[in-house]
Amino acid sequence: MTLQALQEQILQLPLKDRWQLVQQLLGSIQQETLETGLPITDEQAFPQIQHRTGRSGQANASIKGTGIRVQTIVIAKTDWAWDVNKIAEEYDLSSTQISEALRFYEAHKAEINDAIAAEVALEAAAHV
Repeated sequence: MTLQALQEQILQLPLKDRWQLVQQLLGSIQQETLETGLPITDEQAFPQIQHRTGRSGQANASIKGTGIRVQTIVIAKTDWAWDVNKIAEEYDLSSTQISEALRFYEAHKAEINDAIAAEVALEAAAHV
């Protein structure tokens, strides 16, 4: 099948299905790029992730267009054992946003773990 024929078939899909296909392809390309070690910026690899400065003055990775931090998604997944569907439902996010946040975590594990540890320490100090 030629690229043009594939494009023509894709354009016949309903818009919702095309968006889902695009998101899945982007996720696949991001993962493959990370695995091969090709140079790529975070903005290219994780277009739905941004860094925002919080109340503490420290920049935190969050999902664009939301106030939801990557570390919140990680805690929900690892500490609370929520699956992607539960996280999506609770935070009104798409599974694509959650998957990208979790891929960002895998690529920046030390940074996110440090942010989680700092927040835990801050909370513990506040309760003393």
